[in-house]
Amino acid sequence: MKIAVMQPYTFPYIGYFQLVYACDVFVFYDDVNFIKKGYINKNFLLHKGKRTPFTFPCKAISQNKTIRDTELNITLAFAEKCCKTLEHNYKKAPFFEDVFPLIAQYITHFQERSIAAFAQGSIRLVCDYLGIERRFIQSSEAYDNAHLKGENRILDIAVREQAKTYINPIGGKTLYTKDHFEKKGISLQFLEPKRIAYPQFQDEFVPWLSIIDVLMFNDKKTTVGYLKKYTLS
Repeated sequence: MKIAVMQPYTFPYIGYFQLVYACDVFVFYDDVNFIKKGYINKNFLLHKGKRTPFTFPCKAISQNKTIRDTELNITLAFAEKCCKTLEHNYKKAPFFEDVFPLIAQYITHFQERSIAAFAQGSIRLVCDYLGIERRFIQSSEAYDNAHLKGENRILDIAVREQAKTYINPIGGKTLYTKDHFEKKGISLQFLEPKRIAYPQFQDEFVPWLSIIDVLMFNDKKTTVGYLKKYTLS
């Protein structure tokens, strides 16, 4: 069984979904500290051929709070403005009519207060749309191991789930040691996305935007094909 652990990001880039696709069990690491200027409540869209940030506001953001305890601050007015931005940017995209209603419905009707729940929901929404079935777990509800830190906590989660393989984004090579995982009978692998490019109107391709951008320009089959474009080392 393959497992991955990652903080919940809001409509993240395709590499995040490659990590979901590569594993059997995906743990939302929601009881770790909120990262300011990270991707928990922010990502990037295409606007006039350029990489443009979009952010979902939260109340009293602090790196001393966990992601789970950080409150979302989306008003109806903001949600409607966000949807208008999406419509303005992507109305002429080939799969706008398929994708926009799903995202607009999600943004305007979300009821929970936590950014963790909102981000997790955005990932589940995309997985449902693409037909990707995985077992999702929230670390805050399953393990009660916040007293452990770093690699030790990840190892504890992997051992409890009886995982044979733990998969981490390539950036974790400086954080985790294969020998430590092997001592627990777990293979540690690092996922690195391959280059993905697709037509974006008539502009020069802008890579690694939110999954929203991928879905606007590609059908489901093509997008799932992109999810397989990675290497493990």
